[in-house]
Amino acid sequence: ITAGQLLDSAMLTSTSTLRPGTVAVGASLAAGRMPSSGLEPGDVVQLVRVDGATGVVLVPDALVSSWRSQDGGGMGGSGGVTVTFIVDETQGAEIATVAAAGDLAAVLVSRGEPIEER
Repeated sequence: ITAGQLLDSAMLTSTSTLRPGTVAVGASLAAGRMPSSGLEPGDVVQLVRVDGATGVVLVPDALVSSWRSQDGGGMGGSGGVTVTFIVDETQGAEIATVAAAGDLAAVLVSRGEPIEER
């Protein structure tokens, strides 16, 4: 949380989403790199590398932990979003690298239950 940032209850949870063997990876997703309906904490997504003509599924079942708009708007804002994904610790470095290159997309697999209910 940065100085002066408003705190929203959606940013809080009483349970840890990290389990032994998992890591939290932050990724900036450009507009068009996720469903237009947005993502919510608890959703399960495929994380896909989209460099070139074909996509490659890197993680079939990443958990969405949280998100934040990059332009101050909602999830569907034109500036994209920053999302925190929970993935297996063996996948963390690759997801971070692909995200940093701007080649990551999220494909919704299932709407999950809110994180605090897990």
